[in-house]
Amino acid sequence: MQKLSVSLTEDHVDTLDARQEEGDARSRSEALRQILDEYDRVRKECETVRNQCDSLRRECEDLRSELAEVTETADKHRREAERLEDANDDLRNHVEDLKAELEQRDALLEDLRSQLQVANSKNDRLDTLAEYAEDKRTSSQRWREAGLGTRMKWRLFGMPSDDSDD
Repeated sequence: MQKLSVSLTEDHVDTLDARQEEGDARSRSEALRQILDEYDRVRKECETVRNQCDSLRRECEDLRSELAEVTETADKHRREAERLEDANDDLRNHVEDLKAELEQRDALLEDLRSQLQVANSKNDRLDTLAEYAEDKRTSSQRWREAGLGTRMKWRLFGMPSDDSDD
């Protein structure tokens, strides 16, 4: 060990004397060496803590950046979800509109079927009436074209319905 002369303030000398009186050191020199050793240990611990702090700061910055990215992604997903919900609502409304239109068209179809049935019934009656009128016209025409003897026979026995007896 080298010897060194040091000028200390009165407070520092009192600190050295207190260590000596407490039995932590046998002399002021040993107390000063202990203080310097403690200082070196604290300085190294402080450097370690600073390094850890710097590391934690970098990690914190990385986490902040990651949080910003995650937040941005979450916002994009939220906006996309809102857009999809709006599109889903629009589709639901469109489906409801289509269902209502389908119900209207079903009612119209049923009405048209009913009208068609009525029209077919009328056509059947008209066809029957037309056949009757044709039969009447044919009978009248046959009566006019028949001779006097045939007419007398038809008057007595009835006019046949087909043209085979002419």
